[in-house]
Amino acid sequence: MFARRAASRASGLLLRSPTPSTAAGTSTHRCGLAQGHRSLATAAATVSASDKYRIVIVGAGTGGLAAAHGLAENLHGERIAIVDPSAEHYNQPLWTFVGGGLKPHSASVAPTSSLLPRAASWIRSSVTRVDPTAKLVHTSNGRALAYDYLVLAPGIESQWDKIKGLSEALADPHAPVVSNYHKEYVKKTAPTFKALKKGNAVFTMPSTPIKCAGAPQKIMYIAEEYWRESSPAVRSQISVNFYSGIGKIFAIDKYAAALTQICADRNLKSHFLHDLVAIDSSAGTATFRKLALAPGAPAPTPTGDHLTVPFDFLHAVPPMGPPAWLAASGLASPTSNGFISVNQHTLQHSVYPTVFALGDATSAPTSKTAAAIAAQSPVLVRNLLAHMSGAATLDAQYDGYTSCPLVTGRKSLILAEFSGYSGKPMETFGGVVDQAQESWFMYQATAEAIPWVYWKGLVTGGWWKGPAGVRKAVESVVGKAE
Repeated sequence: MFARRAASRASGLLLRSPTPSTAAGTSTHRCGLAQGHRSLATAAATVSASDKYRIVIVGAGTGGLAAAHGLAENLHGERIAIVDPSAEHYNQPLWTFVGGGLKPHSASVAPTSSLLPRAASWIRSSVTRVDPTAKLVHTSNGRALAYDYLVLAPGIESQWDKIKGLSEALADPHAPVVSNYHKEYVKKTAPTFKALKKGNAVFTMPSTPIKCAGAPQKIMYIAEEYWRESSPAVRSQISVNFYSGIGKIFAIDKYAAALTQICADRNLKSHFLHDLVAIDSSAGTATFRKLALAPGAPAPTPTGDHLTVPFDFLHAVPPMGPPAWLAASGLASPTSNGFISVNQHTLQHSVYPTVFALGDATSAPTSKTAAAIAAQSPVLVRNLLAHMSGAATLDAQYDGYTSCPLVTGRKSLILAEFSGYSGKPMETFGGVVDQAQESWFMYQATAEAIPWVYWKGLVTGGWWKGPAGVRKAVESVVGKAE
C-alpha cells in the first residue's frame, strides 16, 4: 500500500530529477557546486535521449531482478533499464543439489530474457564504471546511461586466479578437483566424488566473504553420506577433511554446535584458519596459508606459515570479492573493503542519496544469500519510492535477516535462519520445531518448494518478500521461539 501511494505521489516527478537539496549530483563533493553543475550540463549534452532513464539497475542476478519487479510493479510508464551481459540466469543455491547429483543442471538455469519485467529495457553489456556525481553508468560497449536513481546489484566475483593451479585443475577432466561455485564445473562434482574409493578427500572454504557460506560444507556432507551408504568398506578408507579460512564451522553458535556434533559423529575432521592458496593436481597436493585471529579483530591475518596436504579428491571454493569498478567509482568507502557503502537498514548509499543497493556486493554485515535478498528487496523498493516522492525519512528497515539451508545429506537439512546484524536466530518455525536438528521436512521444502518460489516469486512475479509474514503467523499461534 505504501509503495503504491508513493508511486502516485511520484507521478509529478517523472520528467525531472530530485531537487538540488537532495540530489547527489549537485553536492560539493570534490568538485564544488559550480563545477558540479557544469559536469551535469556536460553529461546531459552528451547522453542521447534514448539513454536517459528514470532508474538504472545494475545486475540481472537475484537482487537486480527482485528489485526490478518490485519497482516495475509500482512505477508504470517509467523508463527502467537493467544492465547485465549474461544471456542466462542461474539459481545458484541449487548448485549444491546439482553438484551432489540430486538435481539436473538444467533445473538451475533460465534465459535472462524470460525473467525481466516487460517494462524494463535490457542493456546487454557490462558496467565499466559509474559516475555518481554526474549520475552516469558507463558500459563496456561505449554507452553512457543517465539515471535519476541507481540500483546496484552486481553481485560478487569468484577470484579463481588467486589460487595457483585451480583453474587448470578444474578444466582438466582427469584431475579430481571440482567446485560447486562454477556454472560448468559443478557438473564435474558428483561423478568425481562417486569415483573415489580411497584416500584423502579435502573440502575448502576461504576466509573472504562468499556466496552462501554454508555451501562449502554442504557438499562434504552429501559426498560423505554417499561413500558411507554405498560401501562401509570404502568409507573406512577415505579421510574427510574440511579446511576453512575462518575460525569456526558456522557463524551462529546454535547451528555451529549442531554441525560440530555431526562432524564428530561422522568422523569429519575440521581444520580452521587455513586458506587454500595453491594446487598441484599432478602431484595431488594442496597448499594452505595459515591464519591467526586476534581477539576482537574483524578478520584473520596470515601467520607466514604454510601447510601442504595430499588429496585424492578436492572441492575448492575460491576467494570472492566485489567488482573493482565499485571502489574505482567512489561507491565503496575506506572501511567497506570494496563493497558498496550503504546504510545497513535503509540500503541507501551512505554518500549518494539517489543510489540504493542490495545483495552480495553491499557492505551490509550479513550472510550473502538469496534469502537475504528476498528480505532486502521490499525494503529497497519502499525506500526508493519514498525518496522519489520527497519523503524526509526512509521508514523501511532491513534487520539483517538471512538464511542458510544446511544440507547434511540426501534427505536431511538444518534450516539456519538468523540476523547477521545481531547474530541471533530468526527462525520461521522455531516455535514448532528445533531448527538446529536435521529434518526431512526442511530438506523437502528446500529441494522442492523453495526453487519454485525462487523462479515464480522472487526473480519473477515479485510476490516473495521473505518469510517474515509466515514467521509472524506462526508466532501468533505458538508464540516466539526461545
